[in-house]
Amino acid sequence: MLNDSLNIKKEQINYETYGEVNSLIDQRYEIIREYYETKDEELSTTLKTEGEKLKESIKEKEEEMKKKYAN
Repeated sequence: MLNDSLNIKKEQINYETYGEVNSLIDQRYEIIREYYETKDEELSTTLKTEGEKLKESIKEKEEEMKKKYAN
């Protein structure tokens, strides 16, 4: 009887521990997801900015070439 009671308590503790571990795992994945979403947004913004700079640079070079060869 006492042994059964101890086994039940042990199972309850195990389920509580599993629940806590699963909760921590869920939190970890949420943090990782948020991190990569932020990094993705930062990279997207950086690429857009660098692309705009490159387009502007190309336009400037084209203008220089037009002026150089127009004369």
